[in-house]
Amino acid sequence: MKSVNNLFSSLQNGQKAKKHLISIPKTKIVCDILDILLSEGYICGFTHVKQDFTQNCLSGDSKYENRIQVLLKYVNEEPVIKKIKQVSSSGCRVYIGSKKIQDLPSIYFLI
Repeated sequence: MKSVNNLFSSLQNGQKAKKHLISIPKTKIVCDILDILLSEGYICGFTHVKQDFTQNCLSGDSKYENRIQVLLKYVNEEPVIKKIKQVSSSGCRVYIGSKKIQDLPSIYFLI
């Protein structure tokens, strides 16, 4: 769940800072959430990259970290994602019945 929190805070902070591209660590759940956000039109796209994050000067060995670059979406120079929040976390699970989901306002996006 730490990676999901990292994704959400990176998306929100990147949009507030008017960045067009953010980079986050790659995990399966992050890729799945980004697929949903892409299909729903909240982001322009994302791609997987290998990023060199350390280089040992003595041996010349490089270590690579798998990361995802996310292309953020703006409409009329306004961010598409203004606020994003994880309601249920590993420390505090939140459950909701199927009938209550239908009653949620349309501003909520559930994953």
